[in-house]
Amino acid sequence: MDSVAASVARRSILAVAVGVPLLVLAYVVALRTAWGQRLEDAVLTAAAGVAGTWPQRSASWLLGTISVGTLVAAIAGVVVIGVLRRRPLAGALAAAVIVTATVTTQVLQVLILRPILLESGYRRDDQSFPSGHTAVAMSVLLAVLLVLPPRRRWLAALLLAPWSLGVGTATVTAGWHRPSDTVGSCLIALLCAAAAALVAARLGVVERGVGGPRHARFVLAAVLAAAVTGLATAAAGTADFTLVRLLVLAVALATCLASALVLGDADLGRSRQASGRRREDQLSASAS
Repeated sequence: MDSVAASVARRSILAVAVGVPLLVLAYVVALRTAWGQRLEDAVLTAAAGVAGTWPQRSASWLLGTISVGTLVAAIAGVVVIGVLRRRPLAGALAAAVIVTATVTTQVLQVLILRPILLESGYRRDDQSFPSGHTAVAMSVLLAVLLVLPPRRRWLAALLLAPWSLGVGTATVTAGWHRPSDTVGSCLIALLCAAAAALVAARLGVVERGVGGPRHARFVLAAVLAAAVTGLATAAAGTADFTLVRLLVLAVALATCLASALVLGDADLGRSRQASGRRREDQLSASAS
């Protein structure tokens, strides 16, 4: 394993080592404690208080962009990008991120129970952890980051992050999900992306990107996307409700930045030309 692949592997393992405990913590605190259930019931009540306002209507419209068609188009899109870049494995791994995150959330919604810990509450016993809509939106963003070259990832953050981050906060604004549902899905998407990067590193199909990454541009683009989403988020509800949604937005932004950090300057799925050059170098070394 070369230095680039080794770095990606280390960062991927670190992301998993941090992400899994955070996911468990979000579940235990929010679903398994009366304090957490009371807090999230209050958020759902606040969402009901802004029913019919344009921010909530906009949130519902944004959530409506998630469909089976969207999912299929996203999967096909990352595969096509991988093929066009002559890195089909990167496209396949990116598609796997979307599929795995989506399937995982659906399975967990069935398996994970939300016990009734309060004498009274708001929609206490429905199973909504984690959010399927957020899983799709965030996994699509992270999959695109994975299949693009490092120097182009900032464009994905600029163009795609407003939608992905917006869907995450919209689930809370519309009252479709509790904050922990969205946070859990962000972490699941990150874990899937980190696992894909780790697979690529273990297979040795990782190389340093041409031109290097644009770290400053990426961070600026992601923060700008979050700022746009944040302005829309702050337009409805009480100060506490706005604060909760901004915290959810911050988690989604951190997920985006963490994924970019895991990838670094690595370009996944070695191109055919690079593989050919590598074989030629190996043959030359053997001959000498």
